Amino acid sequence: QIRKNIQSVCRIEVVGHPSDPMNKEFYLGTGFVVGPRMILTNRHIASEIAEFNGSIKQGMTVRLDFVEEENRDPEQHFIVKRALEIGTDYDYAIFEVETYGKSFPTPLRLAHSPTDIAPVELKPYVYIVGYPAFDSRNPSDVQNAIFHQTYQVKRFAPGRWTET
Repeated sequence: QIRKNIQSVCRIEVVGHPSDPMNKEFYLGTGFVVGPRMILTNRHIASEIAEFNGSIKQGMTVRLDFVEEENRDPEQHFIVKRALEIGTDYDYAIFEVETYGKSFPTPLRLAHSPTDIAPVELKPYVYIVGYPAFDSRNPSDVQNAIFHQTYQVKRFAPGRWTET
């Protein structure tokens, strides 16, 4: 089940973003499949790529790459069609994806608590999948030690639920 879930996490890339004068692929963030041809990401991602009416900003192409991993090819791209919903009270956005007939990853099964969907023996365990980028706000030596100076590729981080 974990491998299947990892396949449903994508890297969001933009071509034509104003902050990239070379007009190349620009890494924007992470999303994951929540329904047929739908991904969920953060509202701040949506503000970079979508107009108020949900259309993708003029001059931009937004791609999803579900395979961008270190030492792995080929890429598996899909195109973001439009924003279906952008949260106003919460930091979320849901986008519709154009699949062009290609097989789209399975939606993740979402839980309201750690006990909702995990088998009894796995309930205290969690994992995070994402595409960490270098963050200038944090010490570079620590980041480089953790990520071996390789950023923006799919990473898996296991952990445990703890009491707060």
